[in-house]
Order: sequence, then C-alpha cells, then structure tokens
Amino acid sequence: MSALDKHYRQLLGITKNWAEKSLPGWDDDCHRDLLRRHGARIRNDKVSATTMTVAQIGAALDDYERRGWPKVKKFASKAGEARAVPPGISHIVRLWGKLGQAGKVQNPTRLALLAFSSR
Repeated sequence: MSALDKHYRQLLGITKNWAEKSLPGWDDDCHRDLLRRHGARIRNDKVSATTMTVAQIGAALDDYERRGWPKVKKFASKAGEARAVPPGISHIVRLWGKLGQAGKVQNPTRLALLAFSSR
C-alpha cells in the first residue's frame, strides 16, 4: 500500500465521522452504500474501502464534498497571513543564493538547499 492510498483511506474515515456528526440520518450503512456506488467490493462480509483504487476513493471524497464536507481545514490564523521566517533560516537562504551567483553551487534553488541540508 502506498502512502497516497493510506492518506486517502484516512481521509475517507475522517469524512465518515464528519458525516455521522453533521448529516442527519447518516450512519455506517449510508457510508457503505456510498462506497459501493464508487466501486468498493465486499471483503470479509462487508463493503470495504481497501478494495478501492485511489481514483475511486477520490470520487467518494468528491461525493462527500458535494454533501458539504469542508475539504480544506480552516485554521485559526488569519487568511493570507504569511508566516515569519526565522532570521537564521532567511540568512542561510540568502547565502545559498549568493553561492549560486558566484558559481560555487550548481543549483541555487530552495529545493537544492533542502536536499543539501538533508544530506
């Protein structure tokens, strides 16, 4: 199982819990019916999301989104507010860029800096 499969199945569980709390009359049977409509098969005497592909789980999540599930988590911080970068990190990024301009670094991008830092 890939990380994407696991992530999508976790999202499916989160949406199921959301629906049971937010949608009147929603229960486990409604959830299993929704899964069956999007391609889930029976495993161990019940309809299981583990039999679904990522595309099928994505379609089920889209169905939940049409029912009102807020796909994007809203945080308490103000929208559009940029996080402050610590001075030490911004200094490292500037130095990395200057090393690139001087020809000492082949790839002066932030991704290359992250790869270098991880090594």
